[in-house]
Amino acid sequence: MARFCPKCGKSIIKGVFCEDCKPHVIDYKISNIKICCVCKKIFSHGSWKRVNNLDGAIIKEIKSKVKQKNAEVNLIGELDELKPGTNHEFKAEVVIDEVVHEIPFVIEVTYCRDCSKKGTEYFEGILQIRNNTPEFDKVINKELGKEEKYNNVANKKVTQPNGIDLYMTKKKRIPKLAQRIVEKIGGLYTLNSQLFTHDHLTSKDVYRLNVLLELPNFNIGDVFCFKKKYIKIEKLSKNINARNLLTKKKVVFTYAEYKKIKEKDSDSIKKFDVKQTTIIRLRPNQEVLHPENYQPVKVLNENSELKEDDKVSVILIDKGAIIV
Repeated sequence: MARFCPKCGKSIIKGVFCEDCKPHVIDYKISNIKICCVCKKIFSHGSWKRVNNLDGAIIKEIKSKVKQKNAEVNLIGELDELKPGTNHEFKAEVVIDEVVHEIPFVIEVTYCRDCSKKGTEYFEGILQIRNNTPEFDKVINKELGKEEKYNNVANKKVTQPNGIDLYMTKKKRIPKLAQRIVEKIGGLYTLNSQLFTHDHLTSKDVYRLNVLLELPNFNIGDVFCFKKKYIKIEKLSKNINARNLLTKKKVVFTYAEYKKIKEKDSDSIKKFDVKQTTIIRLRPNQEVLHPENYQPVKVLNENSELKEDDKVSVILIDKGAIIV
């Protein structure tokens, strides 16, 4: 028996209408679209994803739920407030073959997995910083700020007699943080994994990572006797740069090397107090006034640019004075 389209009269093989007159039906299934109120991540395909444009990400998510591949999507309305724990009803305009459909969906404002840990007692590892100073703290805080984009934050800070312990939320990021600090101001760090608990749901042991970061116990401008050389620290980084005060030559070493020598023979490294005094004689040898007993002291590293009565900084050793 012949079949005809009731709208245009064309013969058809199956169905009620021909392909041209068939009503457009949109096939979709959209669950709540979750958005983090802090970092603006969107939950898509089972994980939280960072996005540059929130509206564009919502449109992309709707497109992925609409089975028609040629669909164009436009949002109706704007999301004014991202208050956690709230749901917002929206509509999207979906255009398929020039036919406009309006489909409802809900935006659920919540916290992503990482942001839900901030400001809590949660931590995955401890960065144990030792020998920190106010100057070093400026570098440390700057590097900590860079970790926020990786959701690695210090949920707790505990002051220690010679440093501070930072309870961090991402243990995989702690060694990278320590390495960046060492590259800026020198130091040495070691890793130690510690069994924290046992997860009965996964039947796996949970480990916390402790990273001990020992910073140099000296700073730029400090003067030492190091390897029988009188040096002044000029730059702190992964390699510590200093200047031999007698030969004017550059001296480079690592904090690990410094620590090893000091542990082997602590008397081989000596820090000097820098004192202020005055040039009292230029010929036949430069001399300065001893700042304590007011006797003339021979200068061991003469500076031809100095004049009598010039103020200078020196360290005092048995053989004389060294201008810093």
